[in-house]
Amino acid sequence: MLYGMKTNTIKRGHQALRKTRVSLPNQIYLITVCCKNKERIFLDYNAARALSSTLNRMLKEKKSKILAWVVMPDHMHLALQLAEDETLAKTMNQINSCSAIAVNRALNRHSQLWQGAYHDHALRDEDQLFTAIRYLISNPIRAGLVEKLGDYPYWNIVIAEPSEALLY
Repeated sequence: MLYGMKTNTIKRGHQALRKTRVSLPNQIYLITVCCKNKERIFLDYNAARALSSTLNRMLKEKKSKILAWVVMPDHMHLALQLAEDETLAKTMNQINSCSAIAVNRALNRHSQLWQGAYHDHALRDEDQLFTAIRYLISNPIRAGLVEKLGDYPYWNIVIAEPSEALLY
């Protein structure tokens, strides 16, 4: 650096992900959450089943709705619609916390499961929603885990029709 010159610093990492995050009521987001250190923990049957069971239970219990999900060896993808009175940060904290407890219990361990941050992308319309869900459920095929979707056990879709609130 030349003497007296200022450099512009670009914030990277977890802080940059959170900086522009916005929580909009009824908004649908595509979420990606990676395991800490990209650990391929969900190659273990018990870990994958524990996470799958937790996500299926949360489909029914929470105000925010998980519309679709897939568990990959070292991460998960969610299509998530926020409830009217919840934030993305609060909802993801609940999902990450409940799933970490279940997976750690299933594996009899006491380790951090998820990275400290997640990636979110707000979906603007029905076309983006269905493109995101096709991407989400096709991940096991693209990763070479299976040849056809029906052969992969760790995914679910519960969306019949997108919310009217998405189409503003």
